[in-house]
Parts: sequence; structure tokens; C-alpha cells
Amino acid sequence: KACVLCAAVTGVLLAIVIMFFATPVLSIYSNDAEVIGYGINRLWFVMAPYCLCGIMESLGNGVRGLGYSLLPLCVTIFGTCIFRITWLAFIFPLMPTLTNIFIVYPISWLLTGVAHFASYVFARKRLNKIKKADIIG
Repeated sequence: KACVLCAAVTGVLLAIVIMFFATPVLSIYSNDAEVIGYGINRLWFVMAPYCLCGIMESLGNGVRGLGYSLLPLCVTIFGTCIFRITWLAFIFPLMPTLTNIFIVYPISWLLTGVAHFASYVFARKRLNKIKKADIIG
């Protein structure tokens, strides 16, 4: 819980700072207003919700800490890799815009985070059953 809270708070605070200084930071790379506009657009879709990535990682690591390393591996591969490839293969062609590429990141973080949370609940329940069986038996 503490790691998830730290990831969420840190992610939100850093996103606020980065979004506040987006134009000056992006100006390091280019002075072209259109390029900076694209950069700010990407930051809104990827950096602003980046706390979801931290929460997703914290939940997956919590499951690993409970002794289940294969489960978060599979969830992460499906949630971030396979989902994104599928999105680009089937959803992106329907609306081929930069926004449609950028939006896949927070969606995949959210879906993978939810799956990691479900995995965490499963692992905790299973561990509690094993502990109760050890106490009784």
C-alpha cells in the first residue's frame, strides 16, 4: 500500500512539474512551435497519467514479493506488449492519428494495473489459505 501511494503521489507531483515546464523543456529540442505542440500533446497523454505506470509496477512487484513471479510476468507481457501490438494492428488503422498512438500507453497501464491488483488479491488469498492450513495441520 505504501509503495502504491508513493508511486501515485510522486507520479502526480512530477507530472505537474513537468507539465508546468513543458514548453521551456521542449524548447531545448526545437524552437518550432508545431514540434513543441506535438511534444506537449504527447506529454498530456503519456506524462500526465504516468503515475498509472508506477502504480502498475508497484502492484506487480507486490505480487512478486508474495512469491508469484510468473503471474506478474504474464500479466505485464499481455497488458503492455500484446495489448499495445494488438491496438496498433487493429484499432490504430481505424483512426491513424498520433493521439490514437499516445492513448494506448495510459490505457495499457490502467488495464495492466487492474490485472495486477486482481493478481495481488488472488495471491494474498492463496497465501492466507496456505498459512491457515499450516496452523490447522
